Amino acid sequence: MKYLIVLIFFFLNLTTIAYPNNIVYIDMNYILSNSNYGKSIFNELENINKTNIKELETKEKILKDLEKKITNQKNILSKEDLEKKINDLKKKIVVFNKNKDELSKEFNVYKNKQITDFMKNIEPLVSDYIKKNSITIVLDKKNVIIGEKDFDITLKILEIVDKNIN
Repeated sequence: MKYLIVLIFFFLNLTTIAYPNNIVYIDMNYILSNSNYGKSIFNELENINKTNIKELETKEKILKDLEKKITNQKNILSKEDLEKKINDLKKKIVVFNKNKDELSKEFNVYKNKQITDFMKNIEPLVSDYIKKNSITIVLDKKNVIIGEKDFDITLKILEIVDKNIN
């Protein structure tokens, strides 16, 4: 019985030696949000978004003023002129909505491109870290249910990204 316990203990230790823990996880959203490079991307995106919003608000104000002007002239204009102005306003509103949708679509395409470029730029840094530390698998933190904090390499990668990418 004593030998059986020793054998079991020996095999349990042998399996942990044969399969070292070289699986880690990383929080890419944290790196994107907190690295200097990621912050510059978000600042640029925020500035573009603010510019787009100001442009849309200006155009919307013009349309509202035009609508108000038509409403005020409702009793003065002839029925044909009123209908003509209302139809013209409706056309302008359709154009405005198309422009708004295009701006939104362009912004989302640009945002996705910037994030993709970010990931492409940090990928070699992560690969070098993986090779140097003999890591077999890197998981995204959002897909890890439970894991020891020792296997989280997020802060190490963040430091490397801040040192190497401006």
